Amino acid sequence: PLLLEITGQIAIQNCFLTAHGYRNTEEPEDNSEPTASCWLEARPDAVSRTYWRSVLPTVHSIMEHIPGDVDISGFVSVAADGAVRLQVIWEADEGETIETALPMFDEDENRCVPRSIAEVPFGVCVRAVFTMEY
Repeated sequence: PLLLEITGQIAIQNCFLTAHGYRNTEEPEDNSEPTASCWLEARPDAVSRTYWRSVLPTVHSIMEHIPGDVDISGFVSVAADGAVRLQVIWEADEGETIETALPMFDEDENRCVPRSIAEVPFGVCVRAVFTMEY
């Protein structure tokens, strides 16, 4: 996998970045742990929007070097106005839970896993380090 870093903010839409995460209810026999996920997007300032305009060409450039066809629609979204969002998904290792292991920290490096959607830090600058798996 490729390790990437991006600065932006957590989008309000389709955010499951809480200790409870998201569980696929369409597959009741699936006993796996829920996943934590959210979409990241540009901050409202001009510098962030300019930076985020380079995200889609960068993703396309990376995908050109991967053998075979890669469908990026599951982790890249482009709105009608051209705004780009990236989806990040985190799954706990066996024996761990989102609440105890999600690598989400505040500015003082304290673990801060939101217990509910009301505690998700919407509208603030976040830095995400993630891998792109294909």
